[in-house]
Amino acid sequence: GINAEYMGKLVVVFWSSDKFDDCSKVEPQVEEIAKYRTTACFVKVSKEKLEELCTQHSICTFPLFQFYRKMKIIDTIRGPDPSAIKFKLTKHDYHNNDKYDRPKGGKDDKAKVTGNKRKR
Repeated sequence: GINAEYMGKLVVVFWSSDKFDDCSKVEPQVEEIAKYRTTACFVKVSKEKLEELCTQHSICTFPLFQFYRKMKIIDTIRGPDPSAIKFKLTKHDYHNNDKYDRPKGGKDDKAKVTGNKRKR
């Protein structure tokens, strides 16, 4: 099963294959991104080592990046695009704060005003 520590975190799965140069070219950049995005969990899945898993998930494009939250895919990037990975991380990595999983417009979405009122 999935470790409970990762249940609320953003998980980025890097589907890779030794047969594609783009995978080996983007891997160092992904590792560098992962070093600084410690609130997200990065997992590399190698087609050669885990071919059955790739088949189960119908993975046929490499490299492929899937973003998961609470065990559901929330976004995908096809191809070696570090800029897109950074953008999606910024978009989806809410630092494990459940308030961001709620739809906008609820009462939790309104700012609380304390102290002095603003001058108009």
